[in-house]
Amino acid sequence: MRTHNFVTPISNNGGVSKHQSPSGVNPLHWTDLLLAHPAITAEYILEIADGVWECRCGNTNDSDGFEACDELGRVVEPVLGTWDGALHLCTRCYRIISGDSLEVLGSASMAVVEVNEEYRWMPQR
Repeated sequence: MRTHNFVTPISNNGGVSKHQSPSGVNPLHWTDLLLAHPAITAEYILEIADGVWECRCGNTNDSDGFEACDELGRVVEPVLGTWDGALHLCTRCYRIISGDSLEVLGSASMAVVEVNEEYRWMPQR
């Protein structure tokens, strides 16, 4: 039986160790949580030239490009008021990117992606 403790279980009470419940199930050890929830590290995209970005998926300004978006990844018109001037959406992998730090802040949900795809096919004025 696998134990999750750094000390060797001592059995003095009828075969039940001091690190084991009477039912025979080992309690959860705090080190198990470290393996179950690894630390999340920030992701960034690359600026390969002044104002030219490359997303982690390989998308660049010249291929699929980037769109102005809100914090949920919904495509918005790139005018101040509806857009804060900082958030961009990779139109290939739908990552939401901070234009200031180039940090990947998250991904658009599938419902938002579907709305964005409808928006992309609308006739532009």
